[in-house]
Amino acid sequence: MPAAVLNRNNPEERLDIRTRGGPIIDNVVDHLMTEFAGLLPVDRVRDVVVIGRRDLVGEVPTEALPEFLHRLAHQRLKDLRMGQLETTRDAVHA
Repeated sequence: MPAAVLNRNNPEERLDIRTRGGPIIDNVVDHLMTEFAGLLPVDRVRDVVVIGRRDLVGEVPTEALPEFLHRLAHQRLKDLRMGQLETTRDAVHA
């Protein structure tokens, strides 16, 4: 595996997933809330971002993660608003 790709098995790289925070997640949530404020609660936006990060870890180069995560979460939030996607807190911890 290239060194630039996050390793799902490394506890340090899983930290943000477990805590639902970290600079990448917080930054993406802040940006998305400018568009979805008043439409979706911040906890729902954070859930979608955390799930997206979990889905992308090990799949994209580390330096590309913020952009990929923003695009993925943005699309999922649009789908959620249109009733095409359902997410729950349980999915975050799956």
